[in-house]
Amino acid sequence: MYRAGFHFNGHRAVIDCHALLTVLQLDLPESGIKTFKKLVDAAQTSDLKIWALNSPFESKDKLRNRQYRWHAEQRTWYKSVSQNDLDQEVTWLRHNVYDHRPFQLKQESLDAFCRFSARDGFHEIVSY
Repeated sequence: MYRAGFHFNGHRAVIDCHALLTVLQLDLPESGIKTFKKLVDAAQTSDLKIWALNSPFESKDKLRNRQYRWHAEQRTWYKSVSQNDLDQEVTWLRHNVYDHRPFQLKQESLDAFCRFSARDGFHEIVSY
């Protein structure tokens, strides 16, 4: 609300709800799209979380710079990408991480039901 130029006394349920409704009706600054439409469109898309399995230790800085995150329990790097960007990301991994050798990615489908929850999406191991 502050960034949109509104000030309100929050922490009351009714006031907070009205503030949320105000934000959802705003146009986003760069695209001009309504905030609520952007949320609905995003909820209907499916992204992929890709796990760079057995990536060489030397590639850790490249992966970090590419916005991959380290998962300590699984001891691997991962990143969320859109379905449309998967081919581009695979090409980048092939050239910059796996040195043109065959490799495998764990690909997990992320939809509105699991994107922000502890539930796993459907996943498979894909060889490239």
